[in-house]
Amino acid sequence: MKFSVPFLATDIEQLPFLRQYDHDAVEAILFKREDLKEDRWDLSWRNIEQAVKIYGGEQVSFHFPIKDSQYVEDPFVFARLLESLQRASDLNLRGVVVHSNQLEPLPWTHVDMPLKRAQVIEALLTIREKVKGNSFIALENMPVMDNSVLIDPLFAFPVDFAGLMGTEVKIIWDVCHFTNTIANIAEVMEGKQKALYYPNIQQVDYLDFLSISSQIIHWHFSAFKGVANPETGSTCKEGVHPSKSDFGELIYRKSLGKILECAPQDQHIVFEIQEENYLSRVETEKTIKWARSVVPG
Repeated sequence: MKFSVPFLATDIEQLPFLRQYDHDAVEAILFKREDLKEDRWDLSWRNIEQAVKIYGGEQVSFHFPIKDSQYVEDPFVFARLLESLQRASDLNLRGVVVHSNQLEPLPWTHVDMPLKRAQVIEALLTIREKVKGNSFIALENMPVMDNSVLIDPLFAFPVDFAGLMGTEVKIIWDVCHFTNTIANIAEVMEGKQKALYYPNIQQVDYLDFLSISSQIIHWHFSAFKGVANPETGSTCKEGVHPSKSDFGELIYRKSLGKILECAPQDQHIVFEIQEENYLSRVETEKTIKWARSVVPG
Protein backbone atom coordinates (compact mmCIF):
# COMPACT_ATOMS: atom_id res chain seq x y z
CA MET A 1 0.00 0.00 0.00
CA LYS A 2 1.29 3.44 -0.97
CA PHE A 3 0.79 6.22 1.58
CA SER A 4 -0.24 9.45 -0.16
CA VAL A 5 -0.51 13.12 0.90
CA PRO A 6 -2.80 15.66 -0.83
CA PHE A 7 -1.74 19.08 -2.11
CA LEU A 8 -3.73 21.98 -3.55
CA ALA A 9 -3.20 21.74 -7.29
CA THR A 10 -3.08 25.52 -7.72
CA ASP A 11 -0.39 25.98 -5.05
CA ILE A 12 3.02 24.70 -6.15
CA GLU A 13 4.54 25.88 -2.84
CA GLN A 14 2.82 22.99 -1.05
CA LEU A 15 4.51 20.36 -3.18
CA PRO A 16 8.19 20.66 -2.11
CA PHE A 17 7.23 20.58 1.56
CA LEU A 18 5.62 17.17 1.12
CA ARG A 19 9.02 15.57 0.60
CA GLN A 20 9.77 15.67 4.33
CA TYR A 21 6.90 13.33 5.24
CA ASP A 22 7.03 9.54 5.27
CA HIS A 23 4.95 8.96 2.14
CA ASP A 24 5.14 7.43 -1.31
CA ALA A 25 2.65 9.42 -3.41
CA VAL A 26 0.59 12.61 -3.72
CA GLU A 27 -2.92 13.62 -4.72
CA ALA A 28 -3.54 16.96 -6.45
CA ILE A 29 -6.90 18.36 -5.39
CA LEU A 30 -9.23 21.09 -6.62
CA PHE A 31 -12.37 22.21 -4.77
CA LYS A 32 -14.67 24.43 -6.82
CA ARG A 33 -15.93 25.34 -10.29
CA GLU A 34 -13.72 28.44 -10.32
CA ASP A 35 -10.75 26.06 -10.51
CA LEU A 36 -12.02 24.80 -13.86
CA LYS A 37 -11.54 28.19 -15.52
CA GLU A 38 -8.76 28.39 -18.07
CA ASP A 39 -6.02 30.13 -16.06
CA ARG A 40 -6.45 28.12 -12.83
CA TRP A 41 -7.00 24.92 -14.79
CA ASP A 42 -3.81 25.33 -16.81
CA LEU A 43 -1.85 26.25 -13.68
CA SER A 44 -3.11 23.14 -11.92
CA TRP A 45 -1.97 20.82 -14.66
CA ARG A 46 1.44 22.50 -14.88
CA ASN A 47 1.81 21.84 -11.17
CA ILE A 48 0.65 18.25 -11.61
CA GLU A 49 3.34 17.81 -14.24
CA GLN A 50 5.88 18.97 -11.66
CA ALA A 51 4.55 16.38 -9.23
CA VAL A 52 4.99 13.72 -11.92
CA LYS A 53 8.63 14.75 -12.35
CA ILE A 54 9.22 14.34 -8.60
CA TYR A 55 7.19 11.22 -7.84
CA GLY A 56 6.53 9.55 -11.19
CA GLY A 57 3.11 9.45 -12.83
CA GLU A 58 1.87 6.28 -11.15
CA GLN A 59 2.38 7.88 -7.73
CA VAL A 60 0.17 10.90 -8.54
CA SER A 61 -3.63 11.06 -8.52
CA PHE A 62 -6.01 13.93 -9.29
CA HIS A 63 -9.13 14.88 -7.32
CA PHE A 64 -11.79 16.66 -9.43
CA PRO A 65 -13.65 19.55 -7.72
CA ILE A 66 -17.03 19.07 -6.06
CA LYS A 67 -18.47 22.56 -5.46
CA ASP A 68 -20.69 23.87 -8.29
CA SER A 69 -19.25 21.14 -10.51
CA GLN A 70 -22.33 19.23 -11.65
CA TYR A 71 -21.06 17.19 -14.61
CA VAL A 72 -24.28 15.26 -15.33
CA GLU A 73 -26.18 18.33 -16.57
CA ASP A 74 -23.41 20.87 -17.23
CA PRO A 75 -21.59 20.28 -20.56
CA PHE A 76 -18.64 22.47 -19.54
CA VAL A 77 -18.00 20.53 -16.33
CA PHE A 78 -18.51 17.21 -18.12
CA ALA A 79 -15.92 18.26 -20.71
CA ARG A 80 -13.45 19.18 -17.96
CA LEU A 81 -13.94 15.80 -16.27
CA LEU A 82 -13.42 14.05 -19.59
CA GLU A 83 -10.30 16.16 -20.14
CA SER A 84 -9.08 15.23 -16.64
CA LEU A 85 -9.08 11.54 -17.46
CA GLN A 86 -7.41 12.18 -20.82
CA ARG A 87 -4.67 14.28 -19.22
CA ALA A 88 -4.26 11.68 -16.48
CA SER A 89 -3.87 8.99 -19.11
CA ASP A 90 -1.36 11.06 -21.09
CA LEU A 91 0.74 11.65 -17.95
CA ASN A 92 0.33 8.06 -16.77
CA LEU A 93 -1.26 9.20 -13.50
CA ARG A 94 -2.67 6.67 -11.08
CA GLY A 95 -6.17 8.03 -11.73
CA VAL A 96 -8.96 10.57 -11.27
CA VAL A 97 -11.12 10.85 -8.14
CA VAL A 98 -14.61 12.31 -8.48
CA HIS A 99 -17.71 12.72 -6.30
CA SER A 100 -21.24 12.43 -7.65
CA ASN A 101 -21.50 16.24 -7.37
CA GLN A 102 -25.30 16.20 -7.02
CA LEU A 103 -25.53 18.70 -4.16
CA GLU A 104 -29.14 19.66 -3.43
CA PRO A 105 -30.69 21.61 -0.53
CA LEU A 106 -32.33 19.83 2.37
CA PRO A 107 -34.61 17.98 2.77
CA TRP A 108 -34.18 16.20 -0.61
CA THR A 109 -37.84 15.13 -0.70
CA HIS A 110 -38.02 16.18 -4.38
CA VAL A 111 -35.06 14.07 -5.53
CA ASP A 112 -35.50 10.78 -7.41
CA MET A 113 -32.45 9.06 -5.96
CA PRO A 114 -32.39 5.90 -8.12
CA LEU A 115 -32.65 8.07 -11.24
CA LYS A 116 -29.89 10.41 -10.03
CA ARG A 117 -27.62 7.47 -9.28
CA ALA A 118 -28.23 6.02 -12.72
CA GLN A 119 -27.43 9.37 -14.37
CA VAL A 120 -24.14 9.71 -12.49
CA ILE A 121 -23.11 6.17 -13.37
CA GLU A 122 -24.04 6.69 -17.04
CA ALA A 123 -21.97 9.89 -17.24
CA LEU A 124 -18.92 8.22 -15.70
CA LEU A 125 -19.24 5.13 -17.89
CA THR A 126 -19.45 7.38 -20.95
CA ILE A 127 -16.23 9.14 -19.94
CA ARG A 128 -14.53 5.81 -19.28
CA GLU A 129 -15.58 4.56 -22.71
CA LYS A 130 -14.24 7.68 -24.44
CA VAL A 131 -10.84 7.62 -22.71
CA LYS A 132 -8.86 4.41 -22.62
CA GLY A 133 -5.59 3.91 -20.81
CA ASN A 134 -4.34 2.69 -17.45
CA SER A 135 -5.48 5.68 -15.35
CA PHE A 136 -8.62 4.94 -13.36
CA ILE A 137 -11.72 7.07 -12.95
CA ALA A 138 -13.43 6.29 -9.66
CA LEU A 139 -16.41 7.52 -7.64
CA GLU A 140 -16.04 8.41 -3.95
CA ASN A 141 -18.58 7.83 -1.18
CA MET A 142 -20.03 10.93 0.47
CA PRO A 143 -21.33 11.45 4.02
CA VAL A 144 -25.11 11.52 4.41
CA MET A 145 -25.02 14.97 6.06
CA ASP A 146 -22.93 18.10 5.57
CA ASN A 147 -22.28 21.21 7.61
CA SER A 148 -24.31 23.30 5.14
CA VAL A 149 -27.87 23.06 3.79
CA LEU A 150 -26.51 21.28 0.70
CA ILE A 151 -26.07 17.51 0.85
CA ASP A 152 -25.31 14.72 -1.61
CA PRO A 153 -26.19 11.34 -0.02
CA LEU A 154 -26.57 9.41 -3.30
CA PHE A 155 -23.48 7.25 -2.78
CA ALA A 156 -23.01 6.93 0.97
CA PHE A 157 -23.38 3.20 1.64
CA PRO A 158 -21.78 0.19 -0.05
CA VAL A 159 -25.11 -0.90 -1.55
CA ASP A 160 -25.41 2.46 -3.33
CA PHE A 161 -22.52 1.41 -5.59
CA ALA A 162 -24.24 -1.74 -6.88
CA GLY A 163 -24.56 -0.24 -10.37
CA LEU A 164 -20.77 0.14 -10.64
CA MET A 165 -19.82 -3.39 -9.62
CA GLY A 166 -17.97 -5.17 -12.41
CA THR A 167 -17.67 -2.03 -14.56
CA GLU A 168 -14.62 -0.04 -15.66
CA VAL A 169 -15.56 2.81 -13.29
CA LYS A 170 -14.04 2.05 -9.91
CA ILE A 171 -14.76 3.14 -6.31
CA ILE A 172 -12.87 5.43 -3.93
CA TRP A 173 -13.60 4.60 -0.29
CA ASP A 174 -13.38 7.43 2.24
CA VAL A 175 -13.21 6.04 5.77
CA CYS A 176 -13.91 9.41 7.39
CA HIS A 177 -17.07 9.93 5.32
CA PHE A 178 -18.36 6.45 6.16
CA THR A 179 -17.75 6.61 9.90
CA ASN A 180 -19.27 10.10 9.90
CA THR A 181 -22.34 8.68 8.12
CA ILE A 182 -22.68 5.90 10.70
CA ALA A 183 -22.57 8.47 13.52
CA ASN A 184 -25.31 10.56 11.90
CA ILE A 185 -27.55 7.56 11.34
CA ALA A 186 -27.05 6.52 14.98
CA GLU A 187 -28.35 9.92 16.10
CA VAL A 188 -31.43 9.52 13.91
CA MET A 189 -32.11 6.07 15.36
CA GLU A 190 -31.70 7.47 18.88
CA GLY A 191 -34.21 10.25 18.15
CA LYS A 192 -31.61 13.02 18.31
CA GLN A 193 -32.20 14.02 14.67
CA LYS A 194 -35.20 13.93 12.33
CA ALA A 195 -35.33 11.20 9.68
CA LEU A 196 -36.78 13.86 7.34
CA TYR A 197 -33.26 15.08 6.64
CA TYR A 198 -31.98 11.62 5.74
CA PRO A 199 -33.47 10.36 2.45
CA ASN A 200 -30.82 7.63 2.30
CA ILE A 201 -30.83 5.93 5.67
CA GLN A 202 -29.43 2.52 6.53
CA GLN A 203 -27.90 0.86 9.58
CA VAL A 204 -24.53 -0.58 8.69
CA ASP A 205 -21.27 -1.73 10.26
CA TYR A 206 -18.14 0.36 9.83
CA LEU A 207 -16.41 -2.54 8.01
CA ASP A 208 -19.24 -3.12 5.51
CA PHE A 209 -17.10 -1.54 2.78
CA LEU A 210 -15.38 -4.93 2.60
CA SER A 211 -18.41 -6.20 0.64
CA ILE A 212 -17.40 -4.02 -2.33
CA SER A 213 -13.63 -4.13 -1.86
CA SER A 214 -13.14 -5.87 -5.22
CA GLN A 215 -14.26 -2.63 -6.94
CA ILE A 216 -12.35 -0.23 -4.66
CA ILE A 217 -9.14 1.01 -6.25
CA HIS A 218 -8.13 3.97 -4.06
CA TRP A 219 -8.68 5.05 -0.44
CA HIS A 220 -9.05 8.25 1.58
CA PHE A 221 -8.35 8.09 5.29
CA SER A 222 -8.88 10.33 8.31
CA ALA A 223 -11.21 10.56 11.30
CA PHE A 224 -13.91 13.05 12.34
CA LYS A 225 -14.93 14.97 15.43
CA GLY A 226 -18.46 16.21 16.07
CA VAL A 227 -21.71 15.30 14.31
CA ALA A 228 -23.49 17.65 11.92
CA ASN A 229 -27.09 18.42 12.83
CA PRO A 230 -29.11 20.72 10.52
CA GLU A 231 -31.50 21.75 13.32
CA THR A 232 -29.06 22.54 16.11
CA GLY A 233 -26.29 23.84 13.87
CA SER A 234 -23.69 21.49 15.31
CA THR A 235 -20.96 20.63 12.82
CA CYS A 236 -18.55 17.86 11.94
CA LYS A 237 -14.82 18.39 11.56
CA GLU A 238 -13.29 15.98 9.09
CA GLY A 239 -9.61 15.23 8.71
CA VAL A 240 -8.60 14.72 12.34
CA HIS A 241 -6.13 12.23 13.83
CA PRO A 242 -7.92 9.00 14.92
CA SER A 243 -7.00 9.63 18.57
CA LYS A 244 -9.07 12.83 18.48
CA SER A 245 -12.18 11.24 17.00
CA ASP A 246 -15.52 10.90 18.75
CA PHE A 247 -15.73 7.42 17.25
CA GLY A 248 -12.67 6.11 19.03
CA GLU A 249 -9.23 5.23 17.73
CA LEU A 250 -9.81 1.46 17.73
CA ILE A 251 -12.37 1.62 14.91
CA TYR A 252 -9.88 3.46 12.70
CA ARG A 253 -7.09 1.07 13.63
CA LYS A 254 -9.28 -1.90 12.66
CA SER A 255 -10.46 -0.18 9.46
CA LEU A 256 -6.91 0.58 8.36
CA GLY A 257 -5.82 -2.95 9.19
CA LYS A 258 -8.59 -4.42 7.02
CA ILE A 259 -7.72 -2.07 4.17
CA LEU A 260 -4.09 -3.12 4.31
CA GLU A 261 -5.18 -6.76 4.29
CA CYS A 262 -7.51 -6.57 1.29
CA ALA A 263 -5.93 -3.92 -0.94
CA PRO A 264 -3.24 -4.69 -3.53
CA GLN A 265 0.19 -3.26 -2.74
CA ASP A 266 0.09 -0.71 -5.58
CA GLN A 267 -3.08 1.01 -4.33
CA HIS A 268 -2.90 4.43 -2.63
CA ILE A 269 -4.33 5.53 0.69
CA VAL A 270 -4.51 9.33 0.91
CA PHE A 271 -4.32 10.90 4.37
CA GLU A 272 -6.69 13.87 4.12
CA ILE A 273 -5.75 15.68 7.32
CA GLN A 274 -6.75 19.25 8.18
CA GLU A 275 -3.90 21.58 9.09
CA GLU A 276 -3.54 25.14 10.31
CA ASN A 277 -0.57 25.55 7.98
CA TYR A 278 -0.29 23.34 4.90
CA LEU A 279 3.41 24.14 4.57
CA SER A 280 4.02 22.61 8.00
CA ARG A 281 1.81 19.56 8.33
CA VAL A 282 2.05 18.67 11.97
CA GLU A 283 -1.14 16.58 12.12
CA THR A 284 -0.37 14.80 8.85
CA GLU A 285 3.02 13.73 10.14
CA LYS A 286 1.47 12.43 13.37
CA THR A 287 -1.22 10.52 11.47
CA ILE A 288 1.22 8.86 9.08
CA LYS A 289 3.38 7.79 12.04
CA TRP A 290 0.26 6.38 13.68
CA ALA A 291 -0.64 4.53 10.46
CA ARG A 292 2.85 3.03 10.16
CA SER A 293 2.46 1.74 13.72
CA VAL A 294 -0.71 -0.13 12.79
CA VAL A 295 1.19 -2.39 10.40
CA PRO A 296 4.92 -1.96 11.06
CA GLY A 297 7.14 -2.10 7.96
